[in-house]
Amino acid sequence: MACLPTTAAESVRLLEGRNEASGWVRAASAFALGELGAVEPSRRILAEDISLSARCMAAFRKAVAINPASAARVQSTGKLAELLSERDDESGENPPGNGGRG
Repeated sequence: MACLPTTAAESVRLLEGRNEASGWVRAASAFALGELGAVEPSRRILAEDISLSARCMAAFRKAVAINPASAARVQSTGKLAELLSERDDESGENPPGNGGRG
């Protein structure tokens, strides 16, 4: 992810073109797209993705783009981590690293 800004256009194109089954991978992609300032792909994730995790990350990145101070407020409450650690009921996926509990 460290090199993403130097190759932003290519990175956005590659991230947009991925067809990932995992909502958790799509959430990571939403984070990267937000870091790159890719507005349209992020909007699509927020509006259309079935994964709560992917939509949550897209919404978080959108909030940060609008008001960077919002990132510190959300992170300080732990709410984002709490939301992302819950089972994604819409996609039926458990978060990575929770041992299949959900």
